[in-house]
Amino acid sequence: MNTTNFRLMAVGTAALALSGCDAVKDAIDAAGITVNVVGTLNVSGDEPDGRSVVLYTPTDNPDAFDASVCTVEGVEVPGCSGRIDVSKLDTPVDQGATTWDGDSFTVADVTISSDLGFVAVLTGSGGASCTQDIIGFDETTKLVTLESMITLDVDLSDPTATDVTEFVMPRNGNIRCEAPVVEPTPPPAEEIAEPEEPPEEVLEEVTEVADDGSVSISGDGAEWLSFSITDGTSTADASEAAVTGEENPINCDDGIAPVLELSASTDADISEAFVRIQVGEAVDGVPVYLTDRVKVSGGDINWKISLPGGYAVVQVDTNAELDGVGESLPIEFCTPAELPAQELWVNTTWDKDDTDIDTHVTELGSMSEIAYYSSSRDWGSLDIDVIYGYGPENVKSTPGYSSEAGYEVKIHYYSDHGNGPTNTTVRVVYVDPTSGDVCDIIATQVMSMDREDGWWTVGTFGPGFACPE
Repeated sequence: MNTTNFRLMAVGTAALALSGCDAVKDAIDAAGITVNVVGTLNVSGDEPDGRSVVLYTPTDNPDAFDASVCTVEGVEVPGCSGRIDVSKLDTPVDQGATTWDGDSFTVADVTISSDLGFVAVLTGSGGASCTQDIIGFDETTKLVTLESMITLDVDLSDPTATDVTEFVMPRNGNIRCEAPVVEPTPPPAEEIAEPEEPPEEVLEEVTEVADDGSVSISGDGAEWLSFSITDGTSTADASEAAVTGEENPINCDDGIAPVLELSASTDADISEAFVRIQVGEAVDGVPVYLTDRVKVSGGDINWKISLPGGYAVVQVDTNAELDGVGESLPIEFCTPAELPAQELWVNTTWDKDDTDIDTHVTELGSMSEIAYYSSSRDWGSLDIDVIYGYGPENVKSTPGYSSEAGYEVKIHYYSDHGNGPTNTTVRVVYVDPTSGDVCDIIATQVMSMDREDGWWTVGTFGPGFACPE
């Protein structure tokens, strides 16, 4: 066999579907061809104890690909395998040992076939917490497709197509590793923005304090023709009357779905509106809430939200202020005495359209991470990876799971799509399973891809850790 170098390219199936090539394809499959994979893995931050490069095919790992996202705005993405979840990849391509020379690597004896189309997962291991880099998915949509996968770019009508022994990865891999913090590290004080609160006299006009101490955000619904939230089975409808926790058909006893569908319509001439979510009881009579910017199209809002469980109040508003103007009637979930079912909830939103902010949470006992490429672990999950602006993204630990080591929360500006900095707001609610103490913080930071590689360490939350101020 001759030695021929070639570059592995991100191509479609055209090179693999040439007419009259079946004999060559059969020859490649029968030969059990092996090649060496060479490339580079750049590491920023701390040096990990070890590095790895592992290759996978969607065909061998169907459970690791969410094909439900392959339909975008009613159009199916051609050749789409879906979103990858590396935590569910369990059947790698046959490959030999990986040797390293500094940042350069060689993976020996990788078995290929004529239908080769795979992704490469590159990461670090050991005492540092490392991100992962996946080569083979579209870096804008984050979908794995035939166009994005690493595919053997050879002309199968050429009998010498099998004369291949080495290929080079189409780009360098890039990961970031950091040793976990031993104490919470909140953002610098000058970069934390306290949530804006209306003046007391306004709050008195737009809130109602119940005998049990709960404070529900009120509104007259005048600007809204309809407002409802559904879990796919039951619907809470506040189009004509407020919905209390006792009346809400989305029952806390059954467990609230990870993702809820919010719908609303208005005759106001607006292109964006705001979803306000109060979580937990009011503090000193003042509701603690987040206000998320959402898009309005033709007077309609169709939005996905996630709640941490426990007491919450949701409403829509034509403006960002809780000022008694433009608010819908509220929808209440659970009762004030009910705490979240899980010990950690992280909510991330931002204010620049057509930008992609990612939430990263590491469980420090296992050093395993939840992020867009590993959306579920036994200890928690990410609900939605929002790639075109505003959020919200929510990471929740699994109800009943308790981390003895705690969780580290980081935010990454994955892509600004050329739109520049964005104000990013993170709310973290941590319930200590031993003491029952609640750490509830809201922090805001201006994020830029040019600032420290776009990373922000919000803090560490767990038993024995002080709540960041």
